[in-house]
Amino acid sequence: MIIDLFYKTFHDFQSPKKEFFENGFIADTLQFIPFPGSHNKRMQRQLGCLLYDTIHYESRGLIDLDDYLANIKEPLDGATNKPSEPILTKVLISHKVVGDVLARLELINVTGGNLYDSAEGVALDIKNAYNYNPNFSYLRDVQLPISDDTKI
Repeated sequence: MIIDLFYKTFHDFQSPKKEFFENGFIADTLQFIPFPGSHNKRMQRQLGCLLYDTIHYESRGLIDLDDYLANIKEPLDGATNKPSEPILTKVLISHKVVGDVLARLELINVTGGNLYDSAEGVALDIKNAYNYNPNFSYLRDVQLPISDDTKI
């Protein structure tokens, strides 16, 4: 039945099988990965989920993921004959709140430097500093006095 196939697909999308990457990276696939793997430090630092996207959009006549989502036609629910709940939802956030979002992420230690653990991540932090006033990025600039144990 079509509705059973829909729910199986929905479940498989939300809960990838343990063997998902068993034979390497899968091409032309969209997969939600809800939890970081023990081997993936970058995903662990993000404290969140990942959308694995290797879809070849051009071969499907699409531009990108946004175009793909815009063209999805939700199947009808067999019981109500109304569209089913969407699998993916795009949330648009106003550019006016970028600074607030970056400041709040920084409070929970989510910064480019921590996520990427590289010079590229620090460069992202510097670029993002144009959108908000970073607080603990200043720690890199603090010159600590020389420790003198004789003055206790």
